[in-house]
Amino acid sequence: MKSFCPYCEKEKNISEINRTEEYEIRGKTIPIEVKILVCEEGHEFDDPKSDDDSVDRAYREYRKMSGFMQPEEIKELRFSYGLTQKELSSLLGWGGATLSRYENGALQSESHDRLLKMIQDPKNLLSILEEKRTSLPKIFVTNFHQRLEGQIGSEEPTLKELFERKRNAFDADEFSGYSDLNLDKLFNSILLFAGEDGLFKTKLHKLLFFADFKHYKEYAVPITGVKYAHLPHGPVPDNYQLLLTVLVEENYIRLLEESIGDYVGEVVDPQEKLDLNVFSPAEIKTLVEIQEYFAALTSKEISDLSHSEKGYQETSDGELISYQYAEALQI
Repeated sequence: MKSFCPYCEKEKNISEINRTEEYEIRGKTIPIEVKILVCEEGHEFDDPKSDDDSVDRAYREYRKMSGFMQPEEIKELRFSYGLTQKELSSLLGWGGATLSRYENGALQSESHDRLLKMIQDPKNLLSILEEKRTSLPKIFVTNFHQRLEGQIGSEEPTLKELFERKRNAFDADEFSGYSDLNLDKLFNSILLFAGEDGLFKTKLHKLLFFADFKHYKEYAVPITGVKYAHLPHGPVPDNYQLLLTVLVEENYIRLLEESIGDYVGEVVDPQEKLDLNVFSPAEIKTLVEIQEYFAALTSKEISDLSHSEKGYQETSDGELISYQYAEALQI
């Protein structure tokens, strides 16, 4: 094809070639395919009619490699809150032109990208608003506060959040060993007891009970802070159905139906790797001792054994079992 060559300053036969150009961006080499025009004299130049911006594409590739937000995502985030660039910049403590540059293609810093991702959750932006309320116009704080609370209120809570809310409705008392529920320790206790081969749910409940009550007996504090209820087959974690549903939803476990002889029950099958770092050495000692002590017992045998515990015998169906009964634990 014939076209004007800016070097020859006249029409020449022009051809197109593709070439990989490398851009060094913050220590990373970003290869980008670019299209170059070459005249018959060998002069190379960019197509003046093309809107392609190789630097912009290099920045986009860098953001993708680094997990950064793209300019349009930043703009969409601001729009989702109904904020102007000036309002959001004031909230984040940025200079007036910073957000505008990011929305128009400038490469954001790592710390600024982390902050932008953080405020994708309106709860986090509400916290920032509370911190900055004295330095912002009062009418803006009032109106935006209401808007954020509306967005937060309209979000569907996750099962884990529902469990947290239910947990938080109860104060630490004699039924929790005067301890707050520690979800990390509870989840990892389940993973430890279930092991690689899984464990029947009925036996798992009893192992958790004996571990918490034994640890309370010896150290005056439970491992998990779980409350246990008296049910026909022995002590079980209070609200255990919701707890297991949370574990399934969070991909900690699967529940599989299996049978051994005439016994049919649900097996807890771990899907996450056990993290022993959440426990103290004393807690690990207690968990391992309980695991080994009951290793040879079936679900029914450990259930029958739990029925002989004073805490079970002196409570009725559905009642919570006080950790004060740990003193009478028979193991």
